[in-house]
Amino acid sequence: MTPTLLLRLLPGDTGQVRWATIDRDGRVEARGHHAPDTLAGRADGYRIVALVPTEEVLLTRVTIPTRNHQKRLQAIPFALEDQLVSDIDDLHFAAGAPDAAGASTVVVVAHERMHAWTKALDRAGLTPAHMTADALALPERAGAWTALLEDGRFAVRTGTGTGFAGETENLAALLEAALSEHAGAVPDRLLTYGGTPPENAALPLPVEPGNQPLDAALAERAGHGALELRQGRHTIAGAERSRWRPWIPAAALLVALIVLDTGRLLAERWQLQGELAALETRVESVFREVFPDANRVVAPRSRMERRLEQLEGGETAGDGDLLDTLLAIGPHLNRTDGLRLGSLNWRTDTLELDVNADSLQQLDRLKQTLDGENGFTAELRQARSEDDTVQGRLILRREAS
Repeated sequence: MTPTLLLRLLPGDTGQVRWATIDRDGRVEARGHHAPDTLAGRADGYRIVALVPTEEVLLTRVTIPTRNHQKRLQAIPFALEDQLVSDIDDLHFAAGAPDAAGASTVVVVAHERMHAWTKALDRAGLTPAHMTADALALPERAGAWTALLEDGRFAVRTGTGTGFAGETENLAALLEAALSEHAGAVPDRLLTYGGTPPENAALPLPVEPGNQPLDAALAERAGHGALELRQGRHTIAGAERSRWRPWIPAAALLVALIVLDTGRLLAERWQLQGELAALETRVESVFREVFPDANRVVAPRSRMERRLEQLEGGETAGDGDLLDTLLAIGPHLNRTDGLRLGSLNWRTDTLELDVNADSLQQLDRLKQTLDGENGFTAELRQARSEDDTVQGRLILRREAS
């Protein structure tokens, strides 16, 4: 047997549980009566089994003519609806596997009670491996009914999936009523665990003590074949979904805001990319005006920036000064046939151009055209002829405003 921490929840909202630890040989190691919050430290190395009071559930058997599990679960509430006082929407139905005749054990309990039990255990850090009604955890013996007797209450198991519970003073009357309902299968004795009936109780069955301590008997049966209560929305996964369900609208709103904000950022990015592309096109256009003989335009902006970094004395001029100068002289260079730009050098507010022309007259006309143009003074230096080509250096200075 797996070492077990047995938790027995009590009727009503007492905030207390009876507990016991049972070793692998079925011996009770320790037991007590405490609030669940104090028991988390005892759970290490033990399988946790939780038993709920049978007084707060209905145990019954239902026959549904289908072997399909989902269809059976859907049909069971309507099959029992006439026997129930509460609305079926307020009730939880846990069903066992059907027998050969199609009959299943069914436990009916209010959703509110299931939530209260599971919440109390969760808050204490206790997660049961199994949870069932205490009557279904009692041993099942041929020809006998079995009973739990303790603290003025009892729980009786009358069959595979049936039983009842109540206060000990009502045991005799309730046994009489149960025997009349089981007229075709009357037991010959009542096996008791945990205690004995009051001496003055005139029970309709002979009483014999069970052959195991109460806690050991309950722990053994609860982990082997007893109906699990946590089904459907009360499974661990279902409880997690229920816990998060109130937050779903807020989460959906958050996702929508994230999507909208992401869309806005993408739109801004596309707009900036368009503006950058337009700027790059403008830079390339300026470059082509200044260097009409260039076959390839590779990173024109970077090439112009490198020119600026090479200025003498570490002085730098703004991009706007150089670009304005190039924009001003570019059209004149393009309009003069036979002119070819060799190189340029920018120093503060002075632009030096090495120009090749077909004749000295072309260079002189260019100098005269640019002199006084857009606030520039032009000077022609180092003009010389070589192989039918005239090479000259044209110096442009921006006049101080």
